Amino acid sequence: MTVASLRDSAVGAVLKVLLAMLLVVPVARAQVQPVTAYFAVVSADEAPLRSGEGDLLYPVAKLTKGTLLRVDGQGKGYLRVAYPAGTSCFVPADSVQVDGKTATITKATRLKAFNMTTGFKGSWKDVLEQPLNPGAKLTLAEAEPVNDGRGNAAYRVVPIEQARAYVQESAVVKATREQINDYMAKAPSKAGDKPETQATKPPEKPKTGDKPATEKPADDGTNIAQPKVTPKEGDKPADTQQANKPEVRQPEVPKNPYEKLELAFDSVRKQPVESAEFTALMGEFQAAIDGLKDEPLNASAKRRLTQRRDYLKLQIDIQAKQREIAEATQNLTLDEQKLAARMKDVEKTRQYTIVGRLSASTIYDGKRLPLMFRIMAIGGQSSRTLAYLKPDEKMKVENKLGQIVGIVGESRLDPTLKSNVITPIRVDTLEAAPATPPTPAPAPATEPAPPETKPSAEVPATGPGR
Repeated sequence: MTVASLRDSAVGAVLKVLLAMLLVVPVARAQVQPVTAYFAVVSADEAPLRSGEGDLLYPVAKLTKGTLLRVDGQGKGYLRVAYPAGTSCFVPADSVQVDGKTATITKATRLKAFNMTTGFKGSWKDVLEQPLNPGAKLTLAEAEPVNDGRGNAAYRVVPIEQARAYVQESAVVKATREQINDYMAKAPSKAGDKPETQATKPPEKPKTGDKPATEKPADDGTNIAQPKVTPKEGDKPADTQQANKPEVRQPEVPKNPYEKLELAFDSVRKQPVESAEFTALMGEFQAAIDGLKDEPLNASAKRRLTQRRDYLKLQIDIQAKQREIAEATQNLTLDEQKLAARMKDVEKTRQYTIVGRLSASTIYDGKRLPLMFRIMAIGGQSSRTLAYLKPDEKMKVENKLGQIVGIVGESRLDPTLKSNVITPIRVDTLEAAPATPPTPAPAPATEPAPPETKPSAEVPATGPGR
């Protein structure tokens, strides 16, 4: 065999290896499939958070045991998760314009996952599936850029909500509802969560021996350079005049503007999952997030509001699945069937805007947020909110709580609540509040009682811990 043929064989072998590697990469990427989002807890100390779904992809951070992660993708042995708090990534310096702690995107970029082994020099993996467009805002994690030694520079920034990393499936377990609640309740409220204002900075006290800024007499007549005046009878002492000067008060530090939302969040979290007002409250949190300007000052508040919104979004998914299971396995009693049929007939003949059971709202209770009532579905979907009803002093609709009512009024879809809000014109009672059902009569002695049997399978409970 000639040298030329040996060289050609070696080149061919190398090309085959490279081709195989190119074919393997798309297959590996396709392994991760989207799943219904849920929370997971890191079960091992120093579990590596990686830039991609494989052991060969470099780590971006080491996770501590107990860290809560939001999972939205699953592959062969790896889970796709949102970046947890305290992590960072890189944005090329030539793709942003920096102003203080804010970096504004000037050229589309997908960001780069931080390589905790080599630093910026080995940080090549994309963080985003879709590039950030010019105009998007990022928060700097470090003020100074870093260099890779080859003429390239980048800034370390706080990962945005769409940023994704990967963790080994064996290093986490699904979080229970209690773990999620504890994590949300114990979410750190750092000093940086409060806006920095001049009110938080105490005024500087003048030092002994300091001279006044000007030699001119003060307008209030208390300057020592003025000639002494002999006090006349009835004049107030100098100390009294000094005391009568208007008191200069430091402005109060503004209270947390989202305190009402936090109180509503705590109340809704205690409601049963199947009937809790997760959707409406998530709309309120989303509206608060949208109302925040993209400024470093708002980063902490936005992060906390986003945690709450993501929790509610997850609970909405759980709620929907529980309702699907309940509706699939529930058999309506004869009375419920008759009632549902009669309500449909009434709705057709009276042409009501909506018919349902009038219930109180935990969120819109008139204390934290405006007062409104819930219109609940009847029958198999009795835990579902159909609409919200505005109160009316003349109608005294609160006296009809628990009753099935027919409502004539103006209906408007509220984009925040993602539900209809009705301004009533007339509210009719169609069925009084249900009374305690009577104890059923015992079966006749001539008919043997059926043997007790255990259900063949329990309805599986759903939730973050399942």
